[in-house]
Amino acid sequence: MTQRRRTPVLSVTLLALLAACGQVRDPGISADPASLVRMADRTRQAGDTGTAIGLYRRAHEVAPNELPPLLGLGATLMEAGAAQEALDAYSLVLKLQPENPAALRGQANAYLALNLPRHALESLALLAADRVEPRTEAARGLAHDMLGDHPAAQASYRRGLAVEPNSLSLRNNLGLSFALAGDHPAAIATLRGVIETPGAGPRHRQNLALAYGLAGDAAGAAAVARLDLDEPAVQQNLAYYALLRSQTPEERRNAVFGSTQRARAR
Repeated sequence: MTQRRRTPVLSVTLLALLAACGQVRDPGISADPASLVRMADRTRQAGDTGTAIGLYRRAHEVAPNELPPLLGLGATLMEAGAAQEALDAYSLVLKLQPENPAALRGQANAYLALNLPRHALESLALLAADRVEPRTEAARGLAHDMLGDHPAAQASYRRGLAVEPNSLSLRNNLGLSFALAGDHPAAIATLRGVIETPGAGPRHRQNLALAYGLAGDAAGAAAVARLDLDEPAVQQNLAYYALLRSQTPEERRNAVFGSTQRARAR
């Protein structure tokens, strides 16, 4: 039997947790930057982001004009929730190679995590326009949703879905965009399809509960919320949904994205 959580879950797909970002100064570790990056990649994949960050930083110190250490550092800092530091790493990449697509996407995601959607759109606008990339469309859609331009956001998500139709994150964000725009039937239908897809998890289910809550369907919201939460947490979320319904669209948008900011588009 799955243990129910005691804390509310409310998310827009892209949630990252803050972690320590230590330096690695072991003199026994190779000073070869390629070896350091490979070691950092393995450490990151194993879940030790703090050590990986230190290894990437050391590789950058050894080879300050090489891109892999900075790109790995930026991505790992984003995973650790250190968006400002990630932004600094991506900025260094872009000084060396101004049109680097991975750095532009990373920079955009860092701006989103720092609640700077207009800056994110400026970074994304520098990417090649002749190729639709789902990660780019996810970030662009999130930026538009944060600014309240839900039709533009939904157009971005749909462009991404035309390339990657089974993307849970794009479908999830499309459903939430419908919810924030007040199209509750479309939001519920989209998010119900998401939670019925293999790979869907608690955050997807709680986003469906949010859609029910914004629609004023407390019974539907509670039924979905109870799939993951205990009763006190369910009641807390129901009260939160009622508060959201009483707010202006801008206040509601700020509340939802403010609760999920340490975010990545994918």
